[in-house]
Amino acid sequence: MDMDHAEELFINEAYELLQDMEQFLLEIDNEEAEVGDHIAAIFRAAHTIKGSAGLFGFDDIVAFTHKVENVLDAVRSGKQEFTEDLIELMLGCHGHMQMLVSAISDKESEVDKQEGLQLIERLNVYLKESPNEPVVEDSPAEETDTESIESSEDYWVIEVEYGEDVFRDGMDPLSHINYLDNMGTIHDCKLTTHFPEKAFDPEACYLSVILAYETNLTKADIEEVFEFIQENSKITISTPLSYKERFKDLPENSDPIGEILLETGAITERELNQALTEQRSATVESSKPIGEHIIDSGAVDKEILDAALKTQSKQAHKKPQDLRFLKVDARKLDRLISLIGEMVTTGSAIDVEVKKLQDENLDEVFSTMVGLIEQIRDRALQLRMVQVGETFNRLKRIVRDVSKELGKEIKLTITGAETELDKTMVEKLSDPLMHIVRNAIDHGIEGQEDRAYKGKSKEGHLQLNAFHESGAVVIEVVDDGAGLNQEKILAKAIENGVIKAGEELSPDRINMLIFEPGFSTADQVTNLSGRGVGMDVVKRNIDELKGQITISTKPNQGSRFRIRLPLTLAIIDGFEVSVGDAHLVIPQNMIQECLTFDKSVLEIDRNYVNLRNEVLPFVDVSEVLRTEPNPKDYRHLVVVKYADKKAGLVVDALFGELQAVIKPMSEIFRSMKGIGGSTILGTGDVGFILDVPQLIEYACSREESRFSKSPFELLHEDRQG
Repeated sequence: MDMDHAEELFINEAYELLQDMEQFLLEIDNEEAEVGDHIAAIFRAAHTIKGSAGLFGFDDIVAFTHKVENVLDAVRSGKQEFTEDLIELMLGCHGHMQMLVSAISDKESEVDKQEGLQLIERLNVYLKESPNEPVVEDSPAEETDTESIESSEDYWVIEVEYGEDVFRDGMDPLSHINYLDNMGTIHDCKLTTHFPEKAFDPEACYLSVILAYETNLTKADIEEVFEFIQENSKITISTPLSYKERFKDLPENSDPIGEILLETGAITERELNQALTEQRSATVESSKPIGEHIIDSGAVDKEILDAALKTQSKQAHKKPQDLRFLKVDARKLDRLISLIGEMVTTGSAIDVEVKKLQDENLDEVFSTMVGLIEQIRDRALQLRMVQVGETFNRLKRIVRDVSKELGKEIKLTITGAETELDKTMVEKLSDPLMHIVRNAIDHGIEGQEDRAYKGKSKEGHLQLNAFHESGAVVIEVVDDGAGLNQEKILAKAIENGVIKAGEELSPDRINMLIFEPGFSTADQVTNLSGRGVGMDVVKRNIDELKGQITISTKPNQGSRFRIRLPLTLAIIDGFEVSVGDAHLVIPQNMIQECLTFDKSVLEIDRNYVNLRNEVLPFVDVSEVLRTEPNPKDYRHLVVVKYADKKAGLVVDALFGELQAVIKPMSEIFRSMKGIGGSTILGTGDVGFILDVPQLIEYACSREESRFSKSPFELLHEDRQG
């Protein structure tokens, strides 16, 4: 086994469990859930982290988490009340555990040991222990006849024949024994060796161990202790004979015998799968029932199997299968998406050749294949979709900590947490949302005295909303604070030289000034804000995701930050057009309609047309890309819409629908405005994907200064802002 890979799995699992712990603690703190069930879940998470850390010899994590686990166990058993102070302590312990796990992957990070000692002292208060209480070693295992280690009424019999690569993989058999001893009682231990007759390897492991073990752990829990050596070691865990009593209370049913044994915990899923594999591979002559394979493996005794067989009946109905989940390396998934993208591109090339042949049968068969490719594409992309609720839950801690630091009461409301978004986008969205939320609490929501003076409730309200809209995902951060002070923003922008004095801007444009680098209206610098760092990062990150952020605000009523993001960044349904000799692709879900455009309109000093009594601003794409004008008398107007804004794109020719695999632009071309990416067309030509939000924003705002600057300069300035 690759030890680095095993450590990586441990770290990822630990982070997931720590995230669950934090979420459950915050839900208890906000009185959103019953304490009992959540405490049990928090205890299980801490227990799993401790157990896995023990296998790798991360003693500092084991020691600290053991204290946390003991306090949680006291709460779970009703011996200790889960007070507000204890919730605060557990959140602090969560932070320290996260620091300990981070130190494994980041060798340069330092763990605050003093903080850990202080937390242990506070935990000891709840355990009624002295901070300097010496550690008492466990008593040695009872002296018994090692030859008597066999199936018994009360003990698990654990046999481990370690593989030769155990030492090379960094595993220590003693750590397994120590961990089991901490979680139960080892009544007997027999250690043997199996040295080879020739070619002795001093780095190889030739150990075998047999244990008589008493514990409250389940068989699956015991098996997890040896999880990282299962590939090259032989592990047999014999169930105590007392387990046969469990079958007396079971109702009669027609489940397979393996399922019955699995349900009672007499065998584990690994043992069942191993027995099924042996049964399938057996010849007809040597074939035998699954129960005999399980007995031969040493997992259970015949007495237990006989007790299980008595519960079988043909009358009962089968239970539905539980949902099963499989963890997949994200890099494998990205590779799959990439291959599907290549398949889509190749399909487009084949489509061009099929149309040349004009064979109806071939065209029909190929159309069926294209439909299947689209289904595969959609299913593969869905594998990368995750709920935004995971990101929202992380913000609960931010809201809690910042509001306490500022002495404000904030109520957080979350809606649409089940909304799904591409995982890569969710990860990049975390920091922008954190900055917006912190600013909303610090700048937006007033202090309790100010709110009372304005007739508001002392408790401020913050909302996180997520929902689907027109083929995009919308995420909103809404507060009921003071709103943006546009006069102050305008004055600060003039002072910083962002805009010129006397320049007239629309309210929306004024709001967007807060995203200028270094821009801040705070009167003093604090730990949270005032340096003008953060909001420009928000805008830059949203732009990188091909998204759009807008702000609406009302004095003394609050502000709404609205982020619109595409569902995925990998493959889109597009519509091919051209300008000059450039092939362009417009995302299909943004197109409203296509119209013939009279070229004479461009000769009039205006940048809008009357579309069924509606003013529609437009932009000539050839002007933006600086291509040669079309000599024809007419062109085409593609009406596009993004969010609540609509505009027209003037292009030379329309080609039709296609699937476009988005490829990032080279560093040389990333400064090009109005272009969001590239793709390979079926003809082999390179097509450029238009950045519709950029072009709409340009078309709608160009009127303000269209007489002083060229369109390209205006677009450049708009995006720089």
